[in-house]
Amino acid sequence: MVKGAFFRDVVGTTTSVLGLIAIIAYEIFKLTIFDAFGAIISALLMLVGSIFLIIQARALITGQTLPDTDISQLKEIILGDEAIVAINSLVAIYYGAHEILIEADLDISEELTTVQIEKLLDLLEMRIKEKFASLHRVRVLLNSP
Repeated sequence: MVKGAFFRDVVGTTTSVLGLIAIIAYEIFKLTIFDAFGAIISALLMLVGSIFLIIQARALITGQTLPDTDISQLKEIILGDEAIVAINSLVAIYYGAHEILIEADLDISEELTTVQIEKLLDLLEMRIKEKFASLHRVRVLLNSP
């Protein structure tokens, strides 16, 4: 959001400067056309700035998925454990500006005990968090084949 704040400040400052120039030109030449052009240009600049900020906000609200390379690495980490038989579904999205939410539906080996499953989930979460530092939460749904 630093880009958004910077852009918003640039638009505000530029609009103020344009308004000042329009008023000075009006006072010097006594033509209202300068005031009108200043207002129109300022309005168009604010429109462009608003559209840019809306696009940025939309990306944060709707959530963006991780790039395909990161998804591939995530699959490698998950399938790196022999107790995991298959990945039924895997969703990884940005949750806010810098946090990642991962939801995985996995098939695991039927021979695992409850304690082994808990250790598997802890190990899986640790491995994923080592790779993705901005990870916020991992949610795993388990199925047996």
